[in-house]
Amino acid sequence: MLTACRSGAGAGNVEFDGGGLSWAFLEAGARAVVAYQDALEDEGARVFSEAFYAAIAAGAGVSEAFERGVARVREARSAEAAAAFVLSI
Repeated sequence: MLTACRSGAGAGNVEFDGGGLSWAFLEAGARAVVAYQDALEDEGARVFSEAFYAAIAAGAGVSEAFERGVARVREARSAEAAAAFVLSI
């Protein structure tokens, strides 16, 4: 999980600039990367992380845990904040 501002944003031209931080982690062997495409506020990161890791601890897969985290951010913060989370597999 990359809980940093714009960690899910692409770097531009993949051929010349790479594909961004998420792409680099996937290329290095990560099975999945959760990142954020915009400026990330601490509270939004906390809300997402608590829901995401609670779902993982309860036996959910990464995709389901991601959806739970996004839903929780939508409820607690805003739809715009929730929409900026990305899951790359």
